[in-house]
Amino acid sequence: MGLAASQARFLGITARKNTCELRSMQIAQEKLSITNQLTKISENYQNSLDATKLVWDSEYITDGSIYDVSYELLMTPSLLNNYSPQLLTNNKGQIVLDSQYANAIKDIPVGTKIITDPETGTSTTEFASFEDYQTGGAERTQANFIKFLEGLNEGGILSRKDLDAMTAALTLSSSFYDPDNGLGAPIQEKFTTNSMNLNTMKNYINTITDPNSDYVNSLRETYDTAYNADGTQKNITLPDGSTKPMPDTIYDKVAKLGNLLNFKQLSGEGFEYQDRQSDGSMTTVTGVSLGEKWANDDSTELTISDSTFNFADLLEKEITLSTDNAAEMGQALVEYINEMYNVMLQFFAIDPASVDQDYLNFAMDQICKLNGLSWNSTSTPPTATFPSTAADLGAAISSGAYSTGDPASKHTCLIKNGSNYQISLSNVAKGIITYFEKAVEGFDSGYEVEATGEKKIENSYYVTRDPEYFYFINNPEALNLDDETQLLLDYYSQMFNQICANGWAENDLVGEEENLKNMLKNGTLFTSTLSEQDGNFYQGPYTSNNFIAEVADEDAIARAEAEYKTKQLQLSAKEEELDIDLQQVDAELSALTTEYDTVKGLISKAVEKGFSTLGGS
Repeated sequence: MGLAASQARFLGITARKNTCELRSMQIAQEKLSITNQLTKISENYQNSLDATKLVWDSEYITDGSIYDVSYELLMTPSLLNNYSPQLLTNNKGQIVLDSQYANAIKDIPVGTKIITDPETGTSTTEFASFEDYQTGGAERTQANFIKFLEGLNEGGILSRKDLDAMTAALTLSSSFYDPDNGLGAPIQEKFTTNSMNLNTMKNYINTITDPNSDYVNSLRETYDTAYNADGTQKNITLPDGSTKPMPDTIYDKVAKLGNLLNFKQLSGEGFEYQDRQSDGSMTTVTGVSLGEKWANDDSTELTISDSTFNFADLLEKEITLSTDNAAEMGQALVEYINEMYNVMLQFFAIDPASVDQDYLNFAMDQICKLNGLSWNSTSTPPTATFPSTAADLGAAISSGAYSTGDPASKHTCLIKNGSNYQISLSNVAKGIITYFEKAVEGFDSGYEVEATGEKKIENSYYVTRDPEYFYFINNPEALNLDDETQLLLDYYSQMFNQICANGWAENDLVGEEENLKNMLKNGTLFTSTLSEQDGNFYQGPYTSNNFIAEVADEDAIARAEAEYKTKQLQLSAKEEELDIDLQQVDAELSALTTEYDTVKGLISKAVEKGFSTLGGS
């Protein structure tokens, strides 16, 4: 190969070698970029493992459902928020409303403003709407509250049916709107049961069975009654002009429960007895308790140890009924057991549609069997049964009574001392409660009523002997959870009063869950909730709200993991392609280097040879 050809070939190899080296550098740069990208997506994935979301944490979620926190959930009355508003507030303490709620409050007068005519200088006073103010709410009046409810209806938040029912209640009685509700007023009870030990329960019974107690008097003054002086029920006029009976007030509910626990029936109508006059004729006396009937009825031979007993007396004292007439004892015992069924049903808040009704029927059946009677759980209402004739009843009672020399106070059953029949009403009551609680707690609970032999209380363990046992009893002051109107009035009056007291600000972004979550997390928004301690609302971060929980966002984590794996596979595949390209470039560069060195050596030799030739001539 000549010098010129070698030089041409050398230049070509050099160019190709430079190209390979450049490509090698480019591949190295691309691989570095991929490494950086892998590092970045790995960091993003690691960060996504800390992703959280805000969910609703309520004891009323029993089906395992998960609810993300939303404006609708916060502001819609339901069991999920215990019918108590979970208000959003800003750093000024204003209630943050979306456009639907804002429109319901905008046109409500909030006070007065003075307008001065610039030409005449005359000043006039007019009502001002919220739009005239930058902050502030509305006057807390029932009229304004009704306007607020009407605005909620126009905005599609409140149904016409609910609005009409609420308006009817407000028209009937101003007590249904409290301008201080949520601002320190007593909190409306929403729990239909209270938990009490025996001593607390007895004290409570003695309080509500006394119609002149301070507690009952205060309820009467606060809530009035739904009944006229003659006992007839008052009517309310609905928006369509029709009328319906006024529902019981809280005072009425407490008074009726007191009647029942005084054994005067729920209505207070009570029982009647025959009073013998001086001429031998009988006069009917009505409206008395069961004990007063037995004590005063001249048509029977019954004797009661305490004629004015209430349910607490049965649990604390020894109340005994006695007679020499077996049939009279049977009829009185059936009457008493049926009344005890009503006491159990109402006072212990037993839902007839629940399993508790089965437990109560079991208790009544067991106590009836102890005393030679039967319990018919299929009748409406369930009732104790006995032979239809007095003779048959007398025979059944006579054969069923346990003959003993002991007093009735030592037995849960009917006893017979000589010709005298006796029954401890106290022990029967304790036996019923024990059977019921035993069914509720389980038959291995340790509570026992001796049902065979002498049926003595010393061989029994009544639940009423357990000072640590807590009873769940009816709370007549609670808002009726079946009465949606009361719950809605309480809910929206709290919301309205807070808006009035603190003002409001409109922000439609709260309706978007992601924005709401971010604003709560970064402290732009707070929640304001009702304190059960003093009846006021207090503002705080979302972490202080008992209904809101921050949990791992499993969906976001799963999405991030899928995205990470996809990008990782893409970048790994690209890196593998670059590795192959680099291998090819390296191989080519190695060959070119060898050829480069060879050609370079040929050129050097050719030059040396040329100089040698020239020197020789």
